[in-house]
Amino acid sequence: MKVEVLKDVEYPLLASFLNKIPQSLVYYSPVYKNFLENFLKEKATYFIIKEGEAIIALLPAVLKTNETYGNVLNSLPFYGSNGSILSLEFDPQINTVLINAFHEFAVLHKCVSSTLITSPFESNIKWFDENLDFTFKDQRIGQITKMSDTKEGLMDIYHSKTRNTVRKSLSGLKRIEYGNGLDYLDFIVETHKENLTAVNGLYKPKSCFEEIAKNFPYKDHLKIYIGFNEQDKPIAGLLNLYYNKTVEYFCPVTVSAYRDMQPLSGIIYQAMQDAVDEGYQWWNWGGTWLSQGGVYQFKSRWGTADHDYFYYTKLYDNSVLELSPEILLREYPYFYVLPFSALTKKEND
Repeated sequence: MKVEVLKDVEYPLLASFLNKIPQSLVYYSPVYKNFLENFLKEKATYFIIKEGEAIIALLPAVLKTNETYGNVLNSLPFYGSNGSILSLEFDPQINTVLINAFHEFAVLHKCVSSTLITSPFESNIKWFDENLDFTFKDQRIGQITKMSDTKEGLMDIYHSKTRNTVRKSLSGLKRIEYGNGLDYLDFIVETHKENLTAVNGLYKPKSCFEEIAKNFPYKDHLKIYIGFNEQDKPIAGLLNLYYNKTVEYFCPVTVSAYRDMQPLSGIIYQAMQDAVDEGYQWWNWGGTWLSQGGVYQFKSRWGTADHDYFYYTKLYDNSVLELSPEILLREYPYFYVLPFSALTKKEND
């Protein structure tokens, strides 16, 4: 069984492979690969196994180079980017061969750590627990809504409080649109920064959104929904990514002065209705930390089911344990090195 590295000319083969797996997420796609490479300025290496000319398994990875502290390998980096192994059917031999290639690549490139991040749709976590050589295991709660067959049935899967919030939201919005969404990219960027700064969170830079707009064909893999008040002023928005059968809830924003109107709920509902009409089956709310009770509750009321996923990290050089969180965040932006709880040095450097 031979492991190869995906070539750019094989993107059509990759797309064909992904289309055979309903649960394949955007993170495995050629458009996301291009986005990561352009935004992170690092080369992505996608390990593949083929049967004849067809791809039957995939393990994507991105290497973060750092001459001072050592390199890091992720499958995959960036916010909530699930990677790990994707195959047409579960095969322990395929998994083993791909994992070995991943670790050999990490050793060859002098990595201090490597991390595999499983898909929330992964159903064989027990295999990873029993067969991976890992140093740390971290957990996130993936929350996914299995959408109704018709848009009229969406309200039935929501919690009663969410149904009421949606009605309140729609009554306060003059209109919701996505047709000219790219015209409001700056609104998304600025409001996102404002929202995250208010809670001391890490916001995505403008360059991230610009690369998304460049790499994701609008309406096919990207939509930006905007909600307007009675004065026709944008007061909330939602940037979604679309791939195969899943919608990725990527960046919601609300102008703080209008938060009490809860305009985002009406926008989410409209986007879900459109997604059902277009044949999407799942709405992926992304990962939630175990400590984020309020965020978890908000998502759970949209008819979600929990799909836990895991970060499996292997250390190759224990010197990384002596670094501070500040150094890791500075030297490895958008990459997962190891859980901060494992560090022996916590104070600022």
